[in-house]
Amino acid sequence: MVGLHGFGGIGKTTIARAVYNQISSQFDRCSFLENIRETQEQKNGTISLQNKLISNIVLRMDTVGSINEVVEGKKLIKDRVSLFKVLIVLDDVDEKFIFEDIIGNLGDFASGSRFIITSRDVNVLCTFNKSRCKLYEVGEMNAQFSLELFCKHAFKKNCPSQEYETLSQDIVSIAGGLPLFLEVVGRLLYGQAKEIWEDRLEQLRKVSVRGVSERLKISYNALEYEAQQIFLDIACFYVNMNKEKPTYMWSDLKLFPITNINVLVQRSMIKIGDDNQFQIHDQLRDMGRAIVHEENIEEPWMRSRIWDTEESVDLLRNKKGSKQVKALYADFSLEPQKPLEAEHFLNLPELRYLEAERLDFAGDFNNLVSNLRWLRLQSCVCDSSDQFNNFRMANMVILDLQDSIFVEGDLGCWSQIKMANKLKVVDLSGCSGLTKLPDFPQSGCLELLHLSNVVGGSLGSITLSMELDIKNL
Repeated sequence: MVGLHGFGGIGKTTIARAVYNQISSQFDRCSFLENIRETQEQKNGTISLQNKLISNIVLRMDTVGSINEVVEGKKLIKDRVSLFKVLIVLDDVDEKFIFEDIIGNLGDFASGSRFIITSRDVNVLCTFNKSRCKLYEVGEMNAQFSLELFCKHAFKKNCPSQEYETLSQDIVSIAGGLPLFLEVVGRLLYGQAKEIWEDRLEQLRKVSVRGVSERLKISYNALEYEAQQIFLDIACFYVNMNKEKPTYMWSDLKLFPITNINVLVQRSMIKIGDDNQFQIHDQLRDMGRAIVHEENIEEPWMRSRIWDTEESVDLLRNKKGSKQVKALYADFSLEPQKPLEAEHFLNLPELRYLEAERLDFAGDFNNLVSNLRWLRLQSCVCDSSDQFNNFRMANMVILDLQDSIFVEGDLGCWSQIKMANKLKVVDLSGCSGLTKLPDFPQSGCLELLHLSNVVGGSLGSITLSMELDIKNL
């Protein structure tokens, strides 16, 4: 077991990935579990980590199926890991990660198995068996390697042009050997005139003593408004999410997502994973969230985006809100089951994205939240006798009701769907009790209908597993 520690952006994950790629062929099975700290903060995050590990070890999930409980995952991992010599990377763990509670006992693994663990906190790594875990601190890059890395992104070669040599060295000295900063700023300056370089250098000098986030913010400030909005949405809500649905929403908002996602990738502010998922370095994610937090430190309901469920539930229950709020996530699974009524949304006229779990509605909404583009309700109970009325969907682009339960078998409580002439995506994946589909709008705009794992009477006695790409029919 090897532990790598150092502050964020120093290159721990990059080193772990390089070692993993170099030695993985020596093992029977391999698994690289990224962003554990971030994943564990999400609903069922630990279970998703276990499922990924199990799928990497078993290779075919259809032979064992996905697990739904942490204890079940530990048992399945224990049954399998003794059969193979495995290489496992546990990336970005914190004090909430308990090896034995999630993965099991080291003694259960086959002889020759190896672990690489990365963390910002050396004390977290010290909790592992010291006789088995060798610790290495990842330090800052030296001046020569820092300059080479910067030039790779700023000039597409290993050394600066003579005209830019002094400027490059000055920027590298401010970077303090931080690879993430060198990459982001290098991408920002690529192809820019010398005057722009001089201006950016002056900006960096002013913020160099304020920490990594303030230095990285230079790249954010250089973005056009539309790219900034997309970046903040990703940082606050869409990390590890497939880009398909957000792109539909951003297109309708005239944020030009195809162009601006490409800009963010070119600037190294985000990456697109193999499954078309948004990926972002945790330092950049934290910077984005800090930008939103600073919009109003004392009053969360005056910010543009609210992702902390305690703050969002308080906002809705106490009818706070403001026209500044554009996007909101709330989890009501631990709240008393008391429906939200129209009056709770009176102060949210500009809300365009609402994501909620176990949220029930009631009452006459009378065209409230009319700017909503994406309604994402998960694990909700849909009962037309209790549901809200007059919920206008004139601007709705995405209706996402994953894992919801339909008491009366249909979407009677969503009768306004047929009036949603902008609706492009409907996701009913995992829904139960659904016996018929709604009356979709006659506009012909609907492009995607997700029906994976839907069980319902007149939809068929077997489980449906399908995605209809309607635009290509």
